[in-house]
Amino acid sequence: RDGVWVDLQEKGLQDSARVSQFGDRLLIWLRKPWTLQPGVEEPAGSLLSVGVDDFCENGAAGASFQVLFKPTSRTSLDAFEMTKNYLMLQVLDTVKSRIQFWRWDAQARLFADEGAEAQAAIRGTGVKPLDSEDSDEYFLVTNSFLEPSTLSLSDASTGPSGVLGAERLKGLLPQYDYEEAVKV
Repeated sequence: RDGVWVDLQEKGLQDSARVSQFGDRLLIWLRKPWTLQPGVEEPAGSLLSVGVDDFCENGAAGASFQVLFKPTSRTSLDAFEMTKNYLMLQVLDTVKSRIQFWRWDAQARLFADEGAEAQAAIRGTGVKPLDSEDSDEYFLVTNSFLEPSTLSLSDASTGPSGVLGAERLKGLLPQYDYEEAVKV
């Protein structure tokens, strides 16, 4: 920060937390519960956002955090990826996958919830940004018991509707007519 190294653990960061940076924000993925202030505990598996300067100046106890994901008895965060302006959370909901979108609002200095897919699906899902510094486009890889692996391209600015509307680029050939299997 301003050319000076700041030890985030000395500022109160958990040693087990995974930390990423999105612009001037720290993204903190908790591996164990964390008491930020007396009476305010975030559970393991939560994803938090905090300004780098705010955290470095005020430490964990005084910084202002935004909770982007908090696990429940049926949901957990599997992974997350960043594009230029968006954060895409890959959430497991009773073992089904769902992608949730957060847009960076530079004026408000917060992430805005852009929603999640309406229905979680029994499928493997992966998202990877095409160019996280200059674009909101991302690759979407899906597969399920009935559908073969497929590589598609979408844009995070289309939010949850972009998952269904993704442009199919490539995929394995089907081994059988999965449309018929779905009707059963």
